[in-house]
Amino acid sequence: MKTEKRYSLPQSERLRGKTRIDNLFANAKGVLSYPYRALFTPNGEDKSVIIVSIPKRKFKHAVDRNLLRRRTREAYRLNKALLANQTENKGFDIAFLYIGDKKEEFPYLQKKMCDLLNKIATKAKEMEEQE
Repeated sequence: MKTEKRYSLPQSERLRGKTRIDNLFANAKGVLSYPYRALFTPNGEDKSVIIVSIPKRKFKHAVDRNLLRRRTREAYRLNKALLANQTENKGFDIAFLYIGDKKEEFPYLQKKMCDLLNKIATKAKEMEEQE
């Protein structure tokens, strides 16, 4: 029987709840891979949950913000296995902040998302070793 990877991003993997989001922004470690900045903190679960933020100040039109939000979620969805494999399926609360000034194409964003997830995994291992 063939084993297939499931590339899904169900509602349960999206960060919700004011207290959890406030906790993330108050206690998070950050990594940067332009045009993204990621804030993350361990959540004690076996899967990571994400939130995506696109600044209204830089992208006045909702259409542009929604496009970048969709591209960011898609890039994460396709590459989230990188993070899970490198961190032995430890879960994180992750906020992806788009800090770029212009809309980027999907292949570029996907490459940067891979870089960012690798940096998160590396920093998480460093944090674990320090404890």
